[in-house]
Amino acid sequence: MKQTTAMATIESTPREVKHPVEKVYGVLSDLGNIEKVKEKLPEEAAKTLSFTRDTVSVEAPMVGQVSLRVAERREPGLVVLKAENSPIPTTMSVSMDPMPGGGCKLVVAIDAQLNVFVRSMVEKPLREGVEKIADALQTIDYTALCGGTDANE
Repeated sequence: MKQTTAMATIESTPREVKHPVEKVYGVLSDLGNIEKVKEKLPEEAAKTLSFTRDTVSVEAPMVGQVSLRVAERREPGLVVLKAENSPIPTTMSVSMDPMPGGGCKLVVAIDAQLNVFVRSMVEKPLREGVEKIADALQTIDYTALCGGTDANE
């Protein structure tokens, strides 16, 4: 029996970030910047993460090292990452839209090619993971990482 696969898209709830979209994009478009806030992550997660300008890599149980590589940068509001060495074809995008008053709205989305059986097993952990990533991205002080000040401060 042939199992069909379909693209599953899982999006975080929108997060309000109190920094201008240009600064948020400036930080997130260079993944090496995330290294500077690695200590804010749970210790267990942080110890297996590594960053370069274009990649974030993590040691995953039973899979080995999985990396997300920047596949697209669209200034000022989109960074798309594509999984490498992943058992499931996956992309993750971070979209940022300006909001009145100078902040921005941030949404993290994962697109994964999943068959029905696998989807039933991984959809909930993926949803929780997307929300945790969005939570972490919301807490970053983008102005401090970019330098300068915001009108909001």
